[in-house]
Amino acid sequence: SRFRLEDVGHSAGVFDVEKLSWVNRHYLKLADPARLATLAVPYLRQEEWVTQPTDVDLEFLTSVVSVAASSVDRLEQVPARLRFLFDYSASRALADPAIREEAEAVRPVLAALAEELASSGRLLDRESFRAAAARVRERTGQKGKALFHPIRLALTGEREGVELDIAVPAIERGASLAQPSGIRVMPGAAERAAAFLEALAVQGSGPRTVQGSDPRT
Repeated sequence: SRFRLEDVGHSAGVFDVEKLSWVNRHYLKLADPARLATLAVPYLRQEEWVTQPTDVDLEFLTSVVSVAASSVDRLEQVPARLRFLFDYSASRALADPAIREEAEAVRPVLAALAEELASSGRLLDRESFRAAAARVRERTGQKGKALFHPIRLALTGEREGVELDIAVPAIERGASLAQPSGIRVMPGAAERAAAFLEALAVQGSGPRTVQGSDPRT
């Protein structure tokens, strides 16, 4: 039969952005992790976190991008989920009044964390992170949110985000990448804990706002 304009419906088509985002997120969760990592590289490169990743770098990116991709609608949103990993800054985090106030209240936990991590090896898996957290709990008597929230503040510079038993091993694996690498050098957990405690001391004795500088301070 021939096409007739009068047969075309008069109601406008509905473009449901929320539904499209849901569908996109669904397929991101099903996608091959290595392919997602490759597709995410341009967005990470825009942030100057990645240049020309090696095969080893891509293995690392595959592990972290797949985690981030499970909670975004589009790959362009991945960098925001991984900022804690590639763009850590203790001084920038503490420039946030809410984070600074919370950190001031948990100095003993932060100090115990820094001491514990300074004497332990890299926390490259969930088990080693949980064991280290348990030792901090023994040192401080804190548990639950009173223990893990200070750890999150110190090691990620954020108040919420990826589960710590996933985030911390990712931080440690990133810090362990052989150099030269196509990925920005990242401070490990021990370096972050020490930098956060030091930045907190500086901000407590000086101006209330400190400009961010080196990613590791």
